[in-house]
Parts: sequence; structure tokens; C-alpha cells
Amino acid sequence: MPKSKAQPTEVTLPDAAVAEAAPRLTKQQLLIDMLGREGGATLAEIVAATGWQSHTVHGAMSGALKKRLGLTITSVKIEGRGRVYRIDGQPVPKWHSRRGSAGDGVANATDIADADT
Repeated sequence: MPKSKAQPTEVTLPDAAVAEAAPRLTKQQLLIDMLGREGGATLAEIVAATGWQSHTVHGAMSGALKKRLGLTITSVKIEGRGRVYRIDGQPVPKWHSRRGSAGDGVANATDIADADT
């Protein structure tokens, strides 16, 4: 008996307006948002939110945030919560905020210069 070909299933795609309304949030943006909160974030909270391993979180804070973006990351040990990391005294660059511009999430020299002013 010959095999029958499978019929393609019909897929309903979301409206273009719905797809555009939900911008893509990168893990780096998530990290900056978490560290930018008033209470900061613990390593365990960041690991749970990003799915990264702890050494990757430390590397991202040191390399991407401190060295590349020039943000000051501070940490303080809070009893009952552990070590809490946060961005110290600097506004988070607009192009990293979910509430900011609808850019493509990729930094360029103009974005960084705008964030410094």
C-alpha cells in the first residue's frame, strides 16, 4: 500500500501590529534592567532570569557593562539576601531600556554618546 503524503497544517500567524508591539528583550538588556532596579539583583536572581551560569553573569558584568558600556557596578552584602549587585549612580542608557526608544538593541557610537549626556 503506498504511503500517503501528509497534509500541511494551517498555522495562524499573529498580526504584524502585535509582533511589532513586543520588542525583543536581550539577556544583556534584562541584566541591565535587573541591576538598574532600586534593590538591585543577587547572582541567584540573575542566573534564574537569564539561564546563564554564574561565571557568565560575572563576565557580562565585568566585560559588557563595566568595560564596554562604562557602567559602575557595585555590590553590597545584605543580611538575609546575600550579595546584591546594582548599577551605581548612573542612568541606564536609553537604548537599553524596554521603555526607551524602539531601536534595534544594538549599540553604536551615537547611542553611547547620547547616553553620556
